[in-house]
Amino acid sequence: MKARLITPFLTCLLAVVLAGPLAAQDDERTYTRVALWQVDRARWSDFVEWFERYDQPVMEQLFEDGTIVEWGLDASSLHRPDGYTHSTWFSATSLAGLERVLDAFDVAMEAHGDEGSRALADFASMITKHRDYILRDLVRGSSGAQLDGGYWVGSFLSVKPGQGSEYRSYWDTHAKPIYERLLADGTIVSYGLTVEDMITEGFGGRTRWYIVPNADALDTVQAAFRSSWGDMTEEGRRARLASLLAVVEEGTFQEFMSELSHYAVKAN
Repeated sequence: MKARLITPFLTCLLAVVLAGPLAAQDDERTYTRVALWQVDRARWSDFVEWFERYDQPVMEQLFEDGTIVEWGLDASSLHRPDGYTHSTWFSATSLAGLERVLDAFDVAMEAHGDEGSRALADFASMITKHRDYILRDLVRGSSGAQLDGGYWVGSFLSVKPGQGSEYRSYWDTHAKPIYERLLADGTIVSYGLTVEDMITEGFGGRTRWYIVPNADALDTVQAAFRSSWGDMTEEGRRARLASLLAVVEEGTFQEFMSELSHYAVKAN
C-alpha cells in the first residue's frame, strides 16, 4: 500500500518465516516511505530485476541491523487506467530512520561507480510516472515474516472533520479484534491502520490494510469479516452501519490489492 496507502501495493508469498505473534503496539510510532511507480508494460520484469540487484541488498542489510522494521516490493493486482503499477516501501520507528535509508541507497549506488550511473539511467527509462508518500501507522500488528509472495489488501476512506476519534472507536471495536485473531492463528502476517504523516492529499484519509501469505488466506479474512456482521441482529447491523456512515465522507471509499514480490517485517 502497505499504497500502505493509500496504496502501497504488496504481495505474493512462497517462503514464509513466522515468529510468534504479538499484540499490536499503539505507543510506538512507525513511519513508512512509499514510492509508487508507473512502469512501462514492456519493462515490468526489468523493474523487478533492477530492484533485486540494487535496492534489495540495501534493504536486507538495514533490516538486519534494525534501521528498518519492514520493507517490500509489490505490483498492483487491480489495475486502473491512470494508476501505478508497482510500489516499493520501507518502514522505521523515526523519520530520521527513513532518511538513513535514502542515504544508504546513495552510498550503494556510488560504490557501483560507472555501472551505478548507467543503472540509474536505465531505471529512469522504465518509469512513466512516480510519486512518494510518508505514512504513519496509528495501529500496527505483525507476527514477523519474510516472504517472496503473498498479497496486500487495503481500503481507503476519508473521515469527516472532527470525527477521527469516533472512527477510531469504531475500528477498535469492530475491525481490530478480528485482525488480532487472524494474526494469532497465522492467517495474516501483519495489519495496520495508517494515515499520511506529511499531508499531500488532504486531511482525514485512513487506510486499513493487511498482508496474507497465500490466496487461500484472502478467503479466510473475507469470511471472518462477513461473520462479524452475520452474527449480529438485523437491528444491530443497521446501527453498526449507521455509526460508520455518520463519520465517513460519502464517496471516498476505495479498495486495493497487490501481489508481493518480496516482503519482510519484524514482529511487534
